[in-house]
Amino acid sequence: MREYEYLFDVNDKLVHHSEAIRLNEYRLYPGEHLDYIYKQGPDRAYFAKKIESNNDFAFIGVKQNGSYCESPEHYNAKMKIVHEKK
Repeated sequence: MREYEYLFDVNDKLVHHSEAIRLNEYRLYPGEHLDYIYKQGPDRAYFAKKIESNNDFAFIGVKQNGSYCESPEHYNAKMKIVHEKK
């Protein structure tokens, strides 16, 4: 399963993974750093975290500063609603 189904592009448009463009950059929320890149090959396609990212908020679903952030599942469910309402 893909970790993220939806991310925002450079124009802050919410994009489903099926609409993403190979090697374009994406972000979790409008106005944030472009911390993800869309990778696409013969066997799979997915949003991947850019290694050089220094955005602390891009690490969703892991423990930070003693508390847990939003899980990828919750993010995907929330963004699915937003995407379907566009």
